[in-house]
Amino acid sequence: MRTKQALYTIFLSVAMLAFTHPILAQVETDVTSINDNPGNYVNENVVIEGLVTQYVPGTSNTVAYYILRDDLGSEIQVNTTIGAPNTNEKYRVIGVVYHENRRLFISESSRESLATPFLLYFLIGGAVILLIVILFIVFSKKQPAEKISPQPSIAPIPAPDPGPARPADPQINDFFKAGGEHTIVIDREYMTMKALPGKLVVLNGEQANKKLNLFGASTPEGTMITIGRNSPDWKSQLKPGREHAHIRIEDSTKTVSRLQAEFIYSDGKMKVRNLAQANPTLVDGNELAVGQAAILENGTVIEAGHVKLKYEL
Repeated sequence: MRTKQALYTIFLSVAMLAFTHPILAQVETDVTSINDNPGNYVNENVVIEGLVTQYVPGTSNTVAYYILRDDLGSEIQVNTTIGAPNTNEKYRVIGVVYHENRRLFISESSRESLATPFLLYFLIGGAVILLIVILFIVFSKKQPAEKISPQPSIAPIPAPDPGPARPADPQINDFFKAGGEHTIVIDREYMTMKALPGKLVVLNGEQANKKLNLFGASTPEGTMITIGRNSPDWKSQLKPGREHAHIRIEDSTKTVSRLQAEFIYSDGKMKVRNLAQANPTLVDGNELAVGQAAILENGTVIEAGHVKLKYEL
C-alpha cells in the first residue's frame, strides 16, 4: 500500500511539473520599451521576444552579436557567446541590458527558439504517458483489485505581484544641461554607471532643492565618482573610462577646481576625498587637506567653492 501511494505521489508531481513548466508563464518586456526608456532597464535582467534579422560572427577583437526586432519594428543588438541563431526565426532571449558608447545592447545569458514549442510539448507529453503506463503495470501486478483513493485537488499558486512600474528618473531634465552659473552638468551616459547609495541635494543656485542620484565607476578602491569645474579640457583630467562617472559644475569664477573631489563607496561606507589645493573641499564646515577623506553621514554638507551640496540617505 505504501509503495503504491509513493508511486502515485511521484506521478502527480511529475504531471504538475510538466504542465506548470516556466515557459508557459513569463514576465516579459519588449525592445520598444527598452529603447524608449533605457534608464529603466540598464543593468536589469530582461526577457524579450523578437525576430533575428541579422547575425554577425565574432572576431579576435569583437564578440559575436545578432539583431533582434520586435513586432513594432524596434531593434536592439544582442551580444552572444552561445552560438549563431537562425535568421528570420523568432526567439525568446534572457540577458542584461548595458549601455556603452551611446549604444544599448543586451548581453545574452540564454535563448529559446519560439519556432519549436510543439516538439517540447510532444516530449513532455510522451514522458507523462510513459510514466502512466509504468504505473499502470506496477499497480496491476501488485494489487489489481484495490481501488485508488482520489487525491485532493491542488490549488494553483498565484503569480508574484511584480509591484508598481519604476518611474522615469526626472533628474535627466534637471541636470542634463546647465542653466546658469554654479549649475551642475551631467552626461546622459552617466546614468548607466553603477548606483551608489544616497543622493546629493543642491542647497543653492538655480538648481536648489534638486536631488542628484549617484552613479559611479568601479575602481580597486570601490565605486567612485568625481566632481569638478566644467572646462573645455575636463576630460583630460580624468583616467580613461571615467568620463561618464564625473559631475561638472559651471563656474566662471573658478572657485571650483577642475578636479575638486571624489566620492568613494566601499565596505558599506560613503566617503568624500578632497583633490583641490587652491580651493579645498569643506565637510560640515571643516576644511579637508589634499588627499584627506571624510565619511559622509545622512545630512552631511559638502562645499565646493560657491556650491553647497547635502548628502542624504
